[in-house]
Amino acid sequence: MRALQGAILAFFSMTVHLLIMDLLSDKVRGQGLSLLSLASMLPDTFVPALVLFMKSQVATTEMLLLFAGLGIINTSASAYFLRSAIVV
Repeated sequence: MRALQGAILAFFSMTVHLLIMDLLSDKVRGQGLSLLSLASMLPDTFVPALVLFMKSQVATTEMLLLFAGLGIINTSASAYFLRSAIVV
């Protein structure tokens, strides 16, 4: 299971990096890749502590729905910002 997760993450990461490099102009490409790197570090930093805090206070189903909602919001915000960066 971990190998499958790693393979999927590797393909997704490479695809996102190539997409950013292809869509953004040379002027803002570095900023786009830096924001991607920063955004990818935030979940690794804060989510484990949040889950440990919520573990005894929130049911597993509620936690799943909460994080699924955050994922949808994150994807929507990323699409919005990527579209606005392409216009520039």
